[in-house]
Amino acid sequence: MFADNLIILRKRAGLTQEALGEALGVSRQAVSKYENGSAEPEFAKLAQLTKLLNVDYNALLGDPTAGTTDGQSAAHPIAPGHLMIRSLVNGKLVRVFGFSLATNLSFRKNAGKVTLIGETDQHDFFNTGQVELGRYATRAQAEREVTMIEAAMAAGEGTYRLQFALAPKEK
Repeated sequence: MFADNLIILRKRAGLTQEALGEALGVSRQAVSKYENGSAEPEFAKLAQLTKLLNVDYNALLGDPTAGTTDGQSAAHPIAPGHLMIRSLVNGKLVRVFGFSLATNLSFRKNAGKVTLIGETDQHDFFNTGQVELGRYATRAQAEREVTMIEAAMAAGEGTYRLQFALAPKEK
């Protein structure tokens, strides 16, 4: 969805991939990868895109026909009750609206005892609408993260960075 929206919104703004890349401080190839879905921008780049394209997060990540921000921040940068979070398990940037905790039964060292699972609107043959967001050493840490996420959602934040999850393993 993001890749398609970026193409539509970039063209609507009359920008080339090169011009958009220059404005973002990335290469034309990076913009091309965003548009073909092989890469996703960091949170900071998403914020820049909303300003450069004069749209809110909803238009960028959801409905490309959503209104513009007219240079102002949107009151709710993402649909109310939704939040953008980068998964520390798979590195994907996802829009979530609900959460659950699952107890890990793995005996592997540093696997974490609890996994935070995010509920997404993305359902298709390959996607169940759930994504692993982070793994935690204790249930208390995972519950604290959920409390912080819910507070960010209630405050109308558009993005949230996981704070208490175990660091991802290097591949």
